[in-house]
Amino acid sequence: MTPLEIAEIAAGSRPRGPTAALGAVLCLALAGCTSLAPPERRPELPPVAHWKSEAPPGWVSTEALQSWQAGRWWELFGDPQLSALIERVAIGNQNLAQAAAAVAQAQALLDQAQAQAWPTLGAQANVQRSRSG
Repeated sequence: MTPLEIAEIAAGSRPRGPTAALGAVLCLALAGCTSLAPPERRPELPPVAHWKSEAPPGWVSTEALQSWQAGRWWELFGDPQLSALIERVAIGNQNLAQAAAAVAQAQALLDQAQAQAWPTLGAQANVQRSRSG
């Protein structure tokens, strides 16, 4: 076979129409996923030889910040009487939470009882098929 015949056969077997368009779109979509940028290289930083032990004035230590974020702010004062009062309040808050839950339950029951006084809307559908003969 001559190169001209091979080219004619290849040209005749080439997909046309929607298949060619789909192939072109797929090739373009895959080409769009590639990046020509060089890979990122982060500079290496030398390790710190030592840390300062004291924070500048006005800064908060890490332990105090963690205690504050955990919700134990009263421990920052170091007062045992304050800690005892906070424990009593925590127990009282549990009783208050139980009372609030009882009120919410009573409100839900009242809403349920009052809902029966409202009109209701209903719908039914029925299909029957018979064959005579």
